Amino acid sequence: MPHLSIKNIGPIKDLDIELNKINVFLGPQSSGKSTIARIISFCQWLQKDVALRQGVDHIDKAFVKTNLIDYHNISGYFKPESEFHYIGDKCVDISYSDGELKVKLSDNIATAVVAKNAYIPSERNIVGVPNIFQIDMPNNYLRSFLKDWMNVRDKFRNADAVQLLDLGVSYFYKESSAEDMIRLDNDPAGLSLPLSQASSGLQSTTPLYVYMKYLTEWIYQHDEDRSPQRMQLIREGAARGVIYQELDGFVVPEVKDSIESLVKRLAGISDTVENDDSLLVRLREIESRLKRPNYSNIVVEEPEQNLFPQTQAILIYSILSMINTQRDNLVITTHSPFVIYALNNCMLGYLASDRLAKLPHLGFSHESIIDPSLVSIWELRDGRLKSPHHDYNQTIQDVDGLIRDNYFDRVMKGLMTDFKNIISVSKS
Repeated sequence: MPHLSIKNIGPIKDLDIELNKINVFLGPQSSGKSTIARIISFCQWLQKDVALRQGVDHIDKAFVKTNLIDYHNISGYFKPESEFHYIGDKCVDISYSDGELKVKLSDNIATAVVAKNAYIPSERNIVGVPNIFQIDMPNNYLRSFLKDWMNVRDKFRNADAVQLLDLGVSYFYKESSAEDMIRLDNDPAGLSLPLSQASSGLQSTTPLYVYMKYLTEWIYQHDEDRSPQRMQLIREGAARGVIYQELDGFVVPEVKDSIESLVKRLAGISDTVENDDSLLVRLREIESRLKRPNYSNIVVEEPEQNLFPQTQAILIYSILSMINTQRDNLVITTHSPFVIYALNNCMLGYLASDRLAKLPHLGFSHESIIDPSLVSIWELRDGRLKSPHHDYNQTIQDVDGLIRDNYFDRVMKGLMTDFKNIISVSKS
């Protein structure tokens, strides 16, 4: 499992954990949930970047500033003593300390597979702002999300409209006017309206849900569009991977001409022509691994945004039904009790799966149940991850993996204590 440690970045003082397939970080505002999510997202993206390039020679201080600090708008979070360390797989080791980012590649980097990475921010309802795509924005995560959304929405036109939960509406992209549209499913006339005119809940739910459909379904059933620049990057990375193997993992700057030569040889060979050149066979093998995502890394901030409690639960049930835990990784940040209670139901459903048939009126389907061993629920307090017993870097789950004592229950207990005290005084 991936390993993550963070010290002295933003509100985070110190954490050191093994990440699970599904990780949920909960806590109050400004407790550090987004800080963790953004560092994870950066490391997942960087892992793919170096796998595609099959090298790290492009990484310098300017790279870190552009792709981590400025991109995630966290310049004020870093101090001279800030550190983080991420080991994502057996091929890549990422560490940051003393203002310097270091990435180590193992000798088997040529065998690496790539992920489809997505950071879905809490500000995702920005897609509903009229003419938002015509506004010039800084090169940060919001601009990147809008760019990704422009690609995603094009896959779901009227004929492939996406039904949104149980809300009685569907989403589709109207190419003629370049608009995101919401259609009323039960309206005889098929009434539709722009997403910009829909409720705040729909403006938050639509990009999240549709993007999840794309990440967990569409990309594994279709070939993604690739720009000539991306194909060139993949071919150069594949060529570099072959050279890694030829030189036993040691690459020197002088191999540039060899890379260009191999890329040209590859481009000149038709896919339909048999060729037994061992270098080209390996080149194609590596290129094939780099062209298609092998799994998805998905980071979602505050899925509960602008939603009624029942809809929050239904959204979590739907997300869990989409996730392939044999393939995908999911990170969620939240400060909603309904999100973790819905997740708890699905974990309990797994433990009692042989008896669920006796309960025909559950709010979730069998596809939503999740093995608790694949889930980690982390609670942030005072810049650290703490269990209910104040153990550091421990989840808030019991031996069965279920959520017991947690921040939300303690807040509710405090509220009810105040209520009871007031009642007792008012009757005296």
